[in-house]
Amino acid sequence: MHTSTKLCLICGQANEAQARKCHACHTPLPEEGIIDKMEAAMIQVLQHAVEERYEIMERIGRSGSSLILKARQKDGIQRTVALKVPRWLFPFEPRILKARIQRFNEEAHQLALLNHNGIVRLLDWDVIDHQLPYLVLQYLEGEDLRSVLQQRTAALPIETLRAWFLALAEALGYAHQKGVIHRDIKSANVMICSDGTPVLIDFGIARDQDMSALVKITQEGTLPGTWLYMSPEQARGEAVDKRSDIYSFGVVMYEALAGKLPFEGECWHELQAKTVSAPPEPLQKTRSEIPELLENVVLRSLMKAPDQRYQSCEELAQALRHGEPRRPQFRKGPLTRISLPASPLPRWKKIVFGLAGLMGVLTLFLAYHFFQQTTSSDV
Repeated sequence: MHTSTKLCLICGQANEAQARKCHACHTPLPEEGIIDKMEAAMIQVLQHAVEERYEIMERIGRSGSSLILKARQKDGIQRTVALKVPRWLFPFEPRILKARIQRFNEEAHQLALLNHNGIVRLLDWDVIDHQLPYLVLQYLEGEDLRSVLQQRTAALPIETLRAWFLALAEALGYAHQKGVIHRDIKSANVMICSDGTPVLIDFGIARDQDMSALVKITQEGTLPGTWLYMSPEQARGEAVDKRSDIYSFGVVMYEALAGKLPFEGECWHELQAKTVSAPPEPLQKTRSEIPELLENVVLRSLMKAPDQRYQSCEELAQALRHGEPRRPQFRKGPLTRISLPASPLPRWKKIVFGLAGLMGVLTLFLAYHFFQQTTSSDV
């Protein structure tokens, strides 16, 4: 299941279906029907490119940045896999294309380092014609945690949630030990498999902690990570480390226990001001049966300053096992307003690049059908 969104053709950010401009770079947005046609054309091009190895069966998911396709591997293994394809299909200037392909290669490299039952496995990856990358991932049967929470009419048992939290903390700690920061921990990126095992997915904006010399991939004017789960330092556009993941994981724990997020707002500025400055509402006020020792674990994970949180997932996992006896103290302060960076491109350039990208998609689509007709006539 996915919520209808509009994809920005310039920065790749997802926007609400009724939005007319991108919330991140302020580019005018295309109608959703245009994006659907672009995605359909891209899937056909991809199917032609991988047809000797994979048969695409159906689309099973769509996030702000990617399409997830169910496919069957044709070689001797004959297994079901998931193909992950970025929704930024055809970047519109060389600088953006180079940065996005570099970002994709980072993701593939990082996922290849990870071999843990609590993290989705990368099986293969490639880039078609230097512009259409895809990942081949382990196919997981189940639902994401966000959907599980939304569909429940009653709260999940606390001990079930605690067991999930512990398993996820151990998986995230493993990734951190390998030098990988997820940077987009949220309930939609936790898959609850059919056997009840929680698995971390979508390391799409992960960054290697030892790659500080590389050019920053995220474009000016955009912030990685989903706003509702961002740590205060991530919201300010500052450098992040594993403690930022711990904060975002704290938001997930709070959401799963309380049935709501710790901070919400009518707009970006209100939400980010609360994230940076406001204390979360006590969990026991929403759900009185939550043990104080568990509530303290969640609240400490949500501390504003990184050095006041758990300093590692190993420390967090230990607290989940035994409880946190100390009550974290939030200091109330004035709400801090955060300004988004200015958009790096003039508006007229955005419109030109957007139209050029759409023409590129249509050209590839027509070329694909021409190839099909030529092949048929030769036969």
